[in-house]
Amino acid sequence: VQYVLRDSDATRKMWPHHFRLLSTVSIDPKTRSLSSRLEVFNTGTEPLEFTGAIHSYYAVPSVDSTEVVFEGLLFPSGVEFIDRTQTPAQRGKMKMEDGGFRFTEETDTVLPKPLHTQGVVKLVSSHAPVTTVIQSSGGWEDVCLWNPYGDAKMGADSFVCV
Repeated sequence: VQYVLRDSDATRKMWPHHFRLLSTVSIDPKTRSLSSRLEVFNTGTEPLEFTGAIHSYYAVPSVDSTEVVFEGLLFPSGVEFIDRTQTPAQRGKMKMEDGGFRFTEETDTVLPKPLHTQGVVKLVSSHAPVTTVIQSSGGWEDVCLWNPYGDAKMGADSFVCV
């Protein structure tokens, strides 16, 4: 499935640039995989800077039993992060325990620019025999982690966003 968004008079009132955005989602039944690709094209003559966020929500048996494991996405010891649960957002340092992260509180964290951006992120749960693998082919420089930990109304115990 492909979706296309092009600039128009309405979009240029919010963001004064000429562009074309192409979002492609495909499913491969043989490998049981879902792929998504987001491409932004500058169709104007002026330089174009943009950011984007693909909010991928993954179902998990329990957020408490799930670890986010980074393989090939290398973060230095004491990786810097941005905590967006604070107003204004705060910078800090976080230690990755054996390359992994566990949600233990409300989290809206950006891990900027891993040393190597091609690799996989695995969602490993002690309550499920299946591991979800998220593979990056590069292009995006940051890794985001989000979960409204403890917010039952949002179903916080049943998903993570990476």
